[in-house]
Amino acid sequence: MRENSVALFSKNWSIYQKIIAHNYMFHRDLGSITTSVWENNFKNTSVNVLDLGCGDAYQLSTIMDRCQINSYTGIDLSSAVLEYTKLNLAKINIPFSLLAGPMEMEIDKLHNTYNVIYSSYAFHHLQDQEKLELLKKCYAKLDAGGVVILIDHFKQDGQDRDKYIDEYVHDIKTNWLHITLEENELIENHMRGYDFPTTANQINIWGKEIGFSLESLPDINHCHKLFLLKKF
Repeated sequence: MRENSVALFSKNWSIYQKIIAHNYMFHRDLGSITTSVWENNFKNTSVNVLDLGCGDAYQLSTIMDRCQINSYTGIDLSSAVLEYTKLNLAKINIPFSLLAGPMEMEIDKLHNTYNVIYSSYAFHHLQDQEKLELLKKCYAKLDAGGVVILIDHFKQDGQDRDKYIDEYVHDIKTNWLHITLEENELIENHMRGYDFPTTANQINIWGKEIGFSLESLPDINHCHKLFLLKKF
C-alpha cells in the first residue's frame, strides 16, 4: 500500500511543491521554529543529522546551509524522490548519504549516532505502534544532548481518523485556492489511503515513557505542530 503512495507522490511531486510555496501546511512557520531550535542547541557545534522521510530535503537544506554540518543521512521510501534530494544537498556542499526504503526499517541499518534526528510530515504514514517503535529507535540513535525535531499534523483528542480527514479535506477545498480540483482529489485519496495521524497528547505520553525531555514550543495551529524531544 505504501509503495503505491510513493508512486503517487513521485508522479505528482509538483503538488507538494505547490503546497510548500503557498505555505498551506505552514512549512515556513515550522522552518522558522526549526531554525531557532537549531541555533539554541547547536549554534557552534558541528552536528550529524538523520532525516526520516526526507523527501527532497529542500526545507531542511535551507536551514543546514547556515549551520555546521558534519554529516547528513536521509531516508525516504521513494528512490525517485531521492534524486531531487541529491540536487538540493549538492547545493550546500555537505557530506551526505541516502537510503531508499521504509524509514522504520532502514534506521536499523545505521550504525552511527546523531545529534539531530529530523522528521517532517512522515510519521503520520505509520500506524501508532510503528510510531512508538520508531521513536524508541530514535532515542537509541541519539547522542546525549541530541534532539528529535518532529513535525507533523495531528488529530484532536477523541477525534476519529475519518472525522479528522473529513475536516482536513474540507479545509483544503475551502482555503487551498491554488490547488486544482484534480489535485484536490489526488490529495484526498492519498489521505484516506495512507494517513494515520495520532494526537499531540499521545506524542507527549510516548516521549516521556521512552525517556525524552519534551520542550514546549508555540503551536502553529490546532493540528500542525513541532515537537522537540531531547535526550540527556
